[in-house]
Amino acid sequence: MINMLLDESRSGYSASYAYDANGNHASRTVNGMTETYTFDCGVKLTQVSLGGVASKTLESATLRGWREGRRSLP
Repeated sequence: MINMLLDESRSGYSASYAYDANGNHASRTVNGMTETYTFDCGVKLTQVSLGGVASKTLESATLRGWREGRRSLP
């Protein structure tokens, strides 16, 4: 269930960000490419998918680290 959707756009750039009911960053779409985030029990980031294909499965990354700005994947 998506709880909130934010959009932004300017010349040559458009983005939308969706958040679930727990406040987790559920997905982002930038210039038509969608990245989707999957969480376990609402707090642990477990998978990142790009364009519908799982690009990374995470064993120990947590939402806290993601929110603190550590956006690179292990």
